[in-house]
Amino acid sequence: MNIHKIFITGGTGDLGTALVREVLAKKDTHVVTNGRDQSKAELLRGVLTDEQKTRFHFIQADMNKETPEDIASRAYEKLGGIDMLISNLAVFNFDDVLEKSDTEMTQLYDTNMSALKLADAAVNLVTGKGMHLVLCDIGSTSVVADMLGKPFQNTMHYGKTKADVVRHSIELAHTNPLVTFRAVHPGSIAGKSAHQIKDKYGDTTVTTPQITAKYAIDFFFKERSEKVLQSIYTSEEYFAWTAEGPWYNKKSEIAQSIEGLTPEAIVTIPVDGINSFKISKEA
Repeated sequence: MNIHKIFITGGTGDLGTALVREVLAKKDTHVVTNGRDQSKAELLRGVLTDEQKTRFHFIQADMNKETPEDIASRAYEKLGGIDMLISNLAVFNFDDVLEKSDTEMTQLYDTNMSALKLADAAVNLVTGKGMHLVLCDIGSTSVVADMLGKPFQNTMHYGKTKADVVRHSIELAHTNPLVTFRAVHPGSIAGKSAHQIKDKYGDTTVTTPQITAKYAIDFFFKERSEKVLQSIYTSEEYFAWTAEGPWYNKKSEIAQSIEGLTPEAIVTIPVDGINSFKISKEA
């Protein structure tokens, strides 16, 4: 199918900005993203070329206040359709950060599960008109860990909620003939969440948002007939997830346990100081 109209959620952060730029680098693509903060959209617009700005749209919307149906409808109207939904939604957190008020906990959970609700809304809207939709998700190696048979016990955990979104999207692909699903699961990406990991566990190796976005967009746009395809993309020093991890150096076993994943789609890149580098606790 020809993919021209792309809705990217979470498009104003470090990785989100890189995803938007990578999509707009493709010919004849049009992108809409949403967010609460108009000023972040203007910062994103500022790094686009004049020509790319004509193909970029922003809708100011709060996922915790507006219904998924309203947001999907507004995105659809901006683009005149949606060919692909790329979900980059979630608030990164650790289990020990979850000791918050009930209100804060509910807001965190609702934010992390909003991708699932938005996927439902987009599928109903687009396929209800007889059109095909490619559902895409930026997951994480935490998602893979949850899906490998040792799920996180706390239902509020980042990895747990993201894994539930992926599982639901796979179900949508299998139950709706007009839906396909693609997911890329990065390791640690340079930015705020990487520093949280570093502060909690010590030195960590990251990939840049730019190289991660390039790989993800190329993977999402690749013409393949499979209903479900997934990939892991990390620094080679972060993969599975340190040499002490139970899945270290077991690409075949991991691929066999995750639907739509092959050993070839488990991609690790060297720590070259440019696309992948180490951040230290002292930094």
